[in-house]
Amino acid sequence: MRRIKFAACALVALGTVVHAAPTDPSYARGKSEWLAQRYPAASQILFDFRGRTATRTAQIDYMIGTGGCRTPGRRAWGLSFLDWALNRYSLAPASRALLLREHDLCRGTGAMPALANKIASAALQTTAGSWAQGKMYYLEKAGEPVATYSAKPLGTVDPEALARRLVPVGNPAAIRAALTPVMPSGAKLYVVSRFAFVTTSGQTNAQLDGIAKRLDTYLAFLDRSYGIHLPRNYLTLYLVPDQRDLRDAARNLHGLDVSPATIGYTFQDDQSAVALIPGDSIGTLFHELFHLVVRSTFGDIPQWLDEGVAGLYEVSEIKGAQVRGVRNWRGPILLRFWEQRPLLRDVLTANWYVSDTPSERFEYDGPPPSTQAITVQFAVSRYFALYLQDKGKLARVFARVQALQPQEGVSPAEATLGAVAAEMGPIDQLQADFDQWFLSTEGHCPPPPSSGAVQISKYVPGEPPPSDCR
Repeated sequence: MRRIKFAACALVALGTVVHAAPTDPSYARGKSEWLAQRYPAASQILFDFRGRTATRTAQIDYMIGTGGCRTPGRRAWGLSFLDWALNRYSLAPASRALLLREHDLCRGTGAMPALANKIASAALQTTAGSWAQGKMYYLEKAGEPVATYSAKPLGTVDPEALARRLVPVGNPAAIRAALTPVMPSGAKLYVVSRFAFVTTSGQTNAQLDGIAKRLDTYLAFLDRSYGIHLPRNYLTLYLVPDQRDLRDAARNLHGLDVSPATIGYTFQDDQSAVALIPGDSIGTLFHELFHLVVRSTFGDIPQWLDEGVAGLYEVSEIKGAQVRGVRNWRGPILLRFWEQRPLLRDVLTANWYVSDTPSERFEYDGPPPSTQAITVQFAVSRYFALYLQDKGKLARVFARVQALQPQEGVSPAEATLGAVAAEMGPIDQLQADFDQWFLSTEGHCPPPPSSGAVQISKYVPGEPPPSDCR
């Protein structure tokens, strides 16, 4: 029986998501007040900073929440930020445990203990990092994931070394000087537009020019459609020919041990992506770059929207300045597991979780989901994004969810359902409409490519070419 590979999560984001925060005077003042246990001032300063700059991180929400919980009369308000952080961020096990402890204390009625400076400083280090996740594949026959685990840090990476790789766009000589010492042996460095390509896959300069042109169109489209700011620094794109080279790059560049099944990841701290791109099938770059750039304005994007939109554009068409997702390999997966699929209500309200293997169990509100369950959930997310696109509602739903803020007495799940329902109508009716649309869409062959459109495809090693659909 042919093996079908099901791709799950592909995001690696270690360290602080938004790098402007530590240097902003308001952030520095709020953090200083929080460390000094002047919680009323700290939480208000950081709350104002969060709203003014749209900077949203687990660390900031942790400080606002714990400060509010220790401020007379603001306990419920502080609790809303801890609720938000637990729902909206991809947290390492240590970060999640820390937030859960504070959440339980704040939800109780006893006096909140003071956070000693040493403990508080350690907490900020813990909540600053997001959890590293790698791709996973599911075998049709075996029923178990193969050669897969979440990306694991192998040691400490020097933040100053990573910062040296951040060079403003427009200074190609400086980015060449920054990347040359860390390039893999035999790699070619080619700088064009806002991209620094480091490739061991053998692409010609003409191929890299073509890739850069498509990526420029894509990033400009994301900016227009979703208000996602274009990066000020070069994006470094490491292109490798196989999974062995990808694992070597992850280890040498970012101190990560990634699964042999990983075909791409992004790293926030040096604004880079590492992807298996042997030719010019760049769907993986479209997927990963969405994860990377969306956090410029939407650091607390929920998982269904993050994975849904990233997955939407991994197989897509460029026509003029527009990019549209098209049907892809996730559709047959969802169709096959239709009876086991999660409902939209469950997908839209799900907390972020670690996409680990069944043998690597961390702390959850219940058992970790199976690889199959994760895969099907991401297929629902991707096809719900395609549905919203086809209805002309994706950007509007994105904007409504992005505008949500922690609110006293309203859970993040309730807020998300309310935002989607405000645009799309009652969730139960939306479920029925989505189901009907999906089954009718997947029940016939996909339409031919649009005339004059550039096709964006995703390379998956070992995947056979698609069979004729007749």
